[in-house]
Amino acid sequence: MNNRRNKFIHRLLNNTYLMLRGFLSPEIRNFKFALGQSAILASRQSHSKVKNLWDAEVKVYSQWGEDGILDYICEIMALAKPRFLEIGAGNFLECNSRFIAELRNASVVAVDARTDLLSAPLHSLKWKNHIELVHEWITPDNINSIIELAEQKMNSVDIFSLDLDGNDYWILERANLS
Repeated sequence: MNNRRNKFIHRLLNNTYLMLRGFLSPEIRNFKFALGQSAILASRQSHSKVKNLWDAEVKVYSQWGEDGILDYICEIMALAKPRFLEIGAGNFLECNSRFIAELRNASVVAVDARTDLLSAPLHSLKWKNHIELVHEWITPDNINSIIELAEQKMNSVDIFSLDLDGNDYWILERANLS
């Protein structure tokens, strides 16, 4: 039953977002967050039944349900206010760290080569979160300087997300994660 409800809420959120993409007023963003929060709370009721990470999927701002997976990871690791480094954050409207930032007041260093990242609407997040937006093209040669920057800004990194569509292996191979 919870899975059916979660899928319904997921479809509702996704269709609403696609219909209004680019026209998201603060009220609509707040509504989307509230629906996502409701879906996450419902999903937490079945965390004891999670056998694979995809069992925890809930999509709010992420592309493929990472919002629910990351909430699940935060729950099992008891990370109330995680420090999150996201490589490949896009424009910060559809990414892995935004919902965790809103839900758990996470500190985030979001990195992407997209120029529109720097103009991401952060009004509702800035007063309660440390959000650092970094416009940078990530390569195997500069990944460690980005990790060092995130560790410097947040004192540590609890969650590392890497999604660059094709370059991930070589970057992760060179990443010095402690």
